[in-house]
Amino acid sequence: MLRCFRRAVVPHEKMTFTIPGLRYPTFEVASGQIVEGGFPSDFFPETHWAVFDEICYDNRICYDNGRANLSEVVIDRLQTVLKAHVGPGPVDLPQRRGLIERIFGVLEDNGFHRLVSTTGSSPKDPRRRNPEQSASRYGVYFEHIQELVEVLIAEYNTTPHGGVNHLSPLEAMRQRIQERGMLPRQLSGKRQEAVFLTATVVRHVRGSAKSGRRPHINYMGVVYRSPQLDESAYLVGKPLTLLVDLDDLRVIKAFLPDGSEFGNLVAEGIWGIRPHSVKVRKAIMQLASRQVLRLDGDPIEAYHRYLREMAMSDKRARNRLLQMDGHQSRPESQDVTKDKYSHNHSDLVDYTFDDDNEVLVGGTGDPATTDVHSKRRGRKQRAEAPRPQRRFTQTIDY
Repeated sequence: MLRCFRRAVVPHEKMTFTIPGLRYPTFEVASGQIVEGGFPSDFFPETHWAVFDEICYDNRICYDNGRANLSEVVIDRLQTVLKAHVGPGPVDLPQRRGLIERIFGVLEDNGFHRLVSTTGSSPKDPRRRNPEQSASRYGVYFEHIQELVEVLIAEYNTTPHGGVNHLSPLEAMRQRIQERGMLPRQLSGKRQEAVFLTATVVRHVRGSAKSGRRPHINYMGVVYRSPQLDESAYLVGKPLTLLVDLDDLRVIKAFLPDGSEFGNLVAEGIWGIRPHSVKVRKAIMQLASRQVLRLDGDPIEAYHRYLREMAMSDKRARNRLLQMDGHQSRPESQDVTKDKYSHNHSDLVDYTFDDDNEVLVGGTGDPATTDVHSKRRGRKQRAEAPRPQRRFTQTIDY
């Protein structure tokens, strides 16, 4: 949910498509030039970092009663960052969110249900014909689904609709912004993506001058240090408020009890080098407590290998592997001590995390349409692996 809202606010970045023939639709800008794209921020600078009103409700975001939507972290970020009111809709009444349901229908009818690996609308849908085997046979990858969704949304935004006087949504937006001066409210202050995926926790500084242990912080089973903290023995036993990026635990920002900023703390060892999220850290620690993984060496790589083996027979492991592979694309060489947090510390609240969220990989329907998907025979296929055993350990020197 938070990533969805972040992508709706942060200026859009065009994708580089790998599916042959797939491209963005065109749109005529005010100067008369024809430009490829399909998202408001591609054409209107006024929509950069714009926050939204929902239909006729000022500054209100309407959603259903899904667990992810009702999460305290989601509600807090919407209210604190976007300054929006949230309004969960009536239970079992999709008509209340007709516009959203229509967009879902467009994605299904024009995209997912036409692919060979479609899961249909239900387990009994006749279009559902061995979706997992079809996806493997025709080479339908998660990246292809992302590219397809990108173009479907762009085409929706550039297609005339009766609901906006037979204009396309982008033409209606241009009319309102450039001709009527109806400018959207924009996110104020410093604008950083990390603001959407942060949490605050309180930890006490550990250490002992007698035993020679320098001051440090323990967070989720990992020690965090900094040169400044090493020289701050007076903080031992005192609480620090930590601002945590849920998507990247390599570095966290610390604040003193009086609210002033102390500085960044970096995780020890490989934890401070390899990008990993809260979910990955939590999963690794759970497996380590069951003695399935060992924490010496590179536990993140060990967990990745564990998921690769389990993915052969476990759907949940496949979903987590997809999530992790996407997250590992973050560069390891970036300066993790760089300030990534932009909002005021006084706006932060504490909350807990839910480990139940999973990526649901959509499927693809009519075999006649498979030529639009990449079926490159040279693409490296998933290697055969032996059946996973109950215990998996790895030791890597670094």
